[in-house]
Amino acid sequence: MQKREVFEINNLPADTTADAKKFRIIKQKTYTGDILIKDCDKHGNFVVIENAGRGDHRLSGFRISRFIGGKERSFTFPDHFALGPRETVQVSARGSSPDRGNYYIYHLVYESDTTWGTSATFVTRLFNPQGNEVALLEVRPAS
Repeated sequence: MQKREVFEINNLPADTTADAKKFRIIKQKTYTGDILIKDCDKHGNFVVIENAGRGDHRLSGFRISRFIGGKERSFTFPDHFALGPRETVQVSARGSSPDRGNYYIYHLVYESDTTWGTSATFVTRLFNPQGNEVALLEVRPAS
């Protein structure tokens, strides 16, 4: 069964101008199973994957993918990598520091680029080792 979550990032101060409010974003998640894309940085610094289930999950061979401007950025989890129940992993772009505002159990580095890439709207996907999409996170401006 596919699960879907939609939420608006609207933590702007009450006195924010109308022009500034144009920069609110919406994040929409869809996923099947227990592994999901929990979050991603709007500046392209990191992607966070979570095991929302009650048992361990091996992520060996799972692949994070994002296309920006016709270029794919892709990270494949190493052999024997696993997440326990409710555990998370932050995959940071090369040169980016782990997000200290949140505590993630594991931290890996996407060495192929200094950014995951960003644009007004971008979609991050997670594929299992068989190439099936198991999770998606879309970030877009609020209308």
